[in-house]
Amino acid sequence: STFNGMKQDWQGLGRGEARVLRPSSLESWDTNAAWLTHEIQNSLAQSELVVMAHSRGAAELMLALLKNPSLLQNPALKKVILIQGAFYGSPLADWVQTHAGQWLTPFDPALKSLTTREAHDRMARATQECPPEYVPLFNQKVIFIRASQDWSGIRTALKPGFLYLKLFAGGETDGVLMTQEQMVPGFGQ
Repeated sequence: STFNGMKQDWQGLGRGEARVLRPSSLESWDTNAAWLTHEIQNSLAQSELVVMAHSRGAAELMLALLKNPSLLQNPALKKVILIQGAFYGSPLADWVQTHAGQWLTPFDPALKSLTTREAHDRMARATQECPPEYVPLFNQKVIFIRASQDWSGIRTALKPGFLYLKLFAGGETDGVLMTQEQMVPGFGQ
């Protein structure tokens, strides 16, 4: 996977140990956020840490930080890099749940967690409940990396999603997520 390659590159640069954590795609965001909090606390007790996460994992990590912002106070946590975060879900998940949900029952909790309504509500609650004195730490340590694609850059498998999002959701997209929603305003750079 891409993260295993990044792990090898990181270690090849002499940057120390790198671990790849894989929260379950079938668990709720809250369950995975609690698990990530535990893993980060254990890692911070042993060494300095730069944490990177992608897509739903980035959203779960952001949720973990919003629920436990004191993690950002630890000087051993150097940076948090959130790549193409699914913080506010995807209109594609809305479409799939509406039109194909009956065939995806075993994946319903995971799919529902990526719907725009549930994701927007979850992120709004978490940002409102985060004590304001922690916001400067988010802006110091959290970096969002957003992505968008044009038609020529999209893999064939993502082209239907890209077209759907372009035509019906409007705005820039990476084929799954809306680019403008790949960050949490006011809680990072």
